[in-house]
Amino acid sequence: MKGLYTFILVSALTLVQAQNTTISNLEFEKALHAFREESYETAIKHLDNAEKHSTKWSAQISCLKIESLYALADMNVLFNPDLIQPLYEEVLQYRTNEKKITNNDIPLENCIKLATIEDQLESLKLAECQSQEFLKAKKQYDDGHHDTSLPLWKSLANQGNSWAMVYLSLLYHEKNQQETAIEWANKSMSKQNALGMLLLAQLDGANEGKWFEKMVQLRHPYGYFYLGWRAENVDGDKGKAMEYYLKSADMGCADALYKVGEEYRISGDFTKSLPYLKKAANKGNTKSMYLIGWAYEKGVSGYIQDYLQAEKWYQKAAEKGSKDMYLNIANMYCLADNNIPQKALANFEKAAEAGYAQGMLQSANLYFSGKGGIPNNYVKATKYYEEYYNKSKKGGAYLENLIKIYNQGGYGMKMDKAKAEYWRSIRNWE
Repeated sequence: MKGLYTFILVSALTLVQAQNTTISNLEFEKALHAFREESYETAIKHLDNAEKHSTKWSAQISCLKIESLYALADMNVLFNPDLIQPLYEEVLQYRTNEKKITNNDIPLENCIKLATIEDQLESLKLAECQSQEFLKAKKQYDDGHHDTSLPLWKSLANQGNSWAMVYLSLLYHEKNQQETAIEWANKSMSKQNALGMLLLAQLDGANEGKWFEKMVQLRHPYGYFYLGWRAENVDGDKGKAMEYYLKSADMGCADALYKVGEEYRISGDFTKSLPYLKKAANKGNTKSMYLIGWAYEKGVSGYIQDYLQAEKWYQKAAEKGSKDMYLNIANMYCLADNNIPQKALANFEKAAEAGYAQGMLQSANLYFSGKGGIPNNYVKATKYYEEYYNKSKKGGAYLENLIKIYNQGGYGMKMDKAKAEYWRSIRNWE
């Protein structure tokens, strides 16, 4: 009987393992499809699920996750290395398990990509940013307690931590102790920290080209980007600048990807422009998100006009901090062939709450007029009209609406003759 129980248990475990393997394989295939569609965040979710159900570490899963994370990572990150921490950790895990890899596990070109990514990560010295001492010092610094962080950075710097040297350079620069700032930047540079070289370029402007060249020697994409900037803005050599921007773009620099895309767009070649803008947008570049949204809104160069796609990209830019994109979305819902007042209002209000005067004025007008079935709301109309005036200090026809609201009341607003007279005086003065 005991043997029967053992057989049943082993059979059950085997079945569970087989089911998990099937699920893992299906999730990997979904991830691969998402990756090919350039939906990298979706790919990573499927890869996480594939990893969860896999019975052992998989080189295929890890490698595709690295490529997906790299597609999302802005490799020009200097002051915020934590933004590419997931990529760094996945590469570490890959290297830890690489002895398990057989020749058939991954294609050769993927190995080459991994080595290139690893070279770039090395220039950031991310290993130095992992200790508890470093994280404690950085928290103090990020919270604005710079004097408290100073001795912590010094302790780490004396142990050879080049990032601590960078922060000491920044602190002394803030204190206007430039000689000491340059001294610590030099020490960081001698430890092959690319950020130390960038600081030296800023502190020693006469020799900035030399420091950018040293960043290039470390294969840091921002070195190429700044050499491009210098060729364009100092030397006036657009051709040379484009060469540098392309090299930086090939190394995953979002600013460079945007710059190349923008240059192609200015030259009228949107077909070449959009792939670069898309890659930059995937790495969080909001200017690229805007231009892709604009391409969908207008139907540019093979892009079929698609207002929903345009809204998607404008929304992404807004969520990344470009709140003015809410105005783009709102105005798009005011178009004759896309006239949806309720959606226009929702986005005008978001723009208003973000401090944009046009959002305030248009929100007020819609609440005042009740256009497109929007319920009249004089309380909100008044709020936004007054905010608009305080923001812009401009008169206009809207003042007549404000005067009318206070003169007559209604739609949730009480009559207030004194305020009506106040706004009449403003109108007359304007």
